[in-house]
Amino acid sequence: MSNREDLIAAARDCLYEKGYARTTARDIAGAAGVSLAAIGYHFGSKEALLTEALQREIKAWGEQEHPKSDEHRPVAEQFTSTWDSLIESFAESGPLWAVQFELMALLRRDPELRKTFGDTNEAARRGLLELFGSAGFAQAGVLYQAMLVGLAALAAADPDSMPSGKDLLDAIRVVAERAGTPEPRPGKRLYALILFSDGDSDMNTGCGTWSEDMQAAGIWRGALGLDPEAKGNTVRVREGQVVLGDGPFAETKDLIGGIAVIECADLDEAVEVAAKHPFAKAGQIEIRPLWTGNTSNEAGLVRR
Repeated sequence: MSNREDLIAAARDCLYEKGYARTTARDIAGAAGVSLAAIGYHFGSKEALLTEALQREIKAWGEQEHPKSDEHRPVAEQFTSTWDSLIESFAESGPLWAVQFELMALLRRDPELRKTFGDTNEAARRGLLELFGSAGFAQAGVLYQAMLVGLAALAAADPDSMPSGKDLLDAIRVVAERAGTPEPRPGKRLYALILFSDGDSDMNTGCGTWSEDMQAAGIWRGALGLDPEAKGNTVRVREGQVVLGDGPFAETKDLIGGIAVIECADLDEAVEVAAKHPFAKAGQIEIRPLWTGNTSNEAGLVRR
């Protein structure tokens, strides 16, 4: 190896042995078998050398094999298997996380150091979004990173309490259910886009990049797809008796393919958003404001 690579390897070993703050330039030079001047020549400072060594280790950890995002896999399965893989990795990456936790405390007191690792944090969030198949939804990256750091801390402090990927999914579902219907931001309303097929259009028309684009714009709030092949029923209760009808719509050929929830300033903006959905070219989309207890006149408006 060259002196530069020897220094990086020595800095890595010193980080794991002594930590970021307690590692001295003399420690690194001695471990690498080079002069102190070599650190200044190749990196400018001990801090720059330690930063590069740590960033390499973080990058190597991020490149470990984990279940790849696959649009054909159920979202729940992707979520649980990915978290199971990440949680399992904590057993070997404990020393790396210990260094990062020490660094987090230093970042509060060192603006330059915080700026240096800002790009690393952003790259980590992007990597997590790709790993979980949530590219374009920036806030999900923040959530995944917060969960990852918290679980790494739990693995170090109380490993017997570590959850599984399914435990995490179940917990998120409970919290989301208790949160109920999301409230729109000030000046915004929530609208449901109901995707209809007239029976002749292709129910398998996908969303393309529409969901990711709307997530990036802060418009998309959720969606549910309905299986066009599933056999459904209509249910009525007449004179105390449950009456079932064949199929979801016995008297019409209109079929609902799915529902998306968006957040817009008004109905006109919702129309613009709906018109960008690929399904608008294959079937039709009905727009309905979600009921939030507001009795404004707009609550009854429908566009189709």
